[in-house]
Amino acid sequence: MSKVDIQFNLRVPSELKEKIEVSAQHNNRSINAEAVSRLYNSFSESQQNLSASIKAFEDILRKNQPSSRRTEIATRLNISLKKINEALMYSKKLSPARIAKSMGNNYAEPMENFFMGLEEPSFSQLEDIAKYLNINSDWLLFGEGSIFSISYARVPTPEQEGVNWLTDKNLNNNLTHLYFLRQDNEAGELIIIKQYGNWHCTVFKTPYHISEVIGATGEANLIRLFSTWKLLDKQSSPPSVRSFLISPNDYQTILSGETHPLTIINQLTNKPWWEDIWDHNVYEKMNYWEGWKSLCKRINNLRK
Repeated sequence: MSKVDIQFNLRVPSELKEKIEVSAQHNNRSINAEAVSRLYNSFSESQQNLSASIKAFEDILRKNQPSSRRTEIATRLNISLKKINEALMYSKKLSPARIAKSMGNNYAEPMENFFMGLEEPSFSQLEDIAKYLNINSDWLLFGEGSIFSISYARVPTPEQEGVNWLTDKNLNNNLTHLYFLRQDNEAGELIIIKQYGNWHCTVFKTPYHISEVIGATGEANLIRLFSTWKLLDKQSSPPSVRSFLISPNDYQTILSGETHPLTIINQLTNKPWWEDIWDHNVYEKMNYWEGWKSLCKRINNLRK
């Protein structure tokens, strides 16, 4: 026994003493050495158990601490949800639970966790959500580009093909509204928007200038467009067609892809210039913008 060892009397139950004796004999050491060894081991095991508990607790904290990507995705999901709900004037507002149900999920909790940043959706899940919300998938997945996609298009010719394209006649789509938006300035740039259902919209920037500030190419484009509109006006089936004059600021906002187009359209007053522009019995009585009558006469005279 070393000088630092201390001797003290310890009373133990007889059955415990017997177990120590058996273990000491098995390990080929004295009863005292066996008892001391077991005491040391008990403290060591306690420390190991404590370390394991701390590690498990840290793992739980780490799992429940949102990663930067989960947080970014949740932020983009909530931004898109907010912008879509701003555009829904008369329909029920979207929520993670409604989205989950509409997408065929059996439970709302996983979708709610995506929006709260508690779980990271897979790439395929994000693609499906982007398709359902009708937002740019690259923006949702990686934060690249704008929230809402903007396309470039020219109305096909001849006129019947143009009407078929405008009304999605050859496609199995639920097209409900068709909008013509003329920028209310001298150039009169045209945006075409197709609406499907309550909020799905496709935005097309076009090469058309509904204005006298055009050359020979612009004239040829408007002649074909006026003829297409005339034929479109004779269609009796959906979609509902409306036209508007929009401010330069609203024009740029729509083309930025950062605002849902219906948020702006819902604040505008319908002005049926698209169906008046080719009819001399009507356009001579109207004056939608400066230069309106002279433009109508110029293009319609060329159409004859």
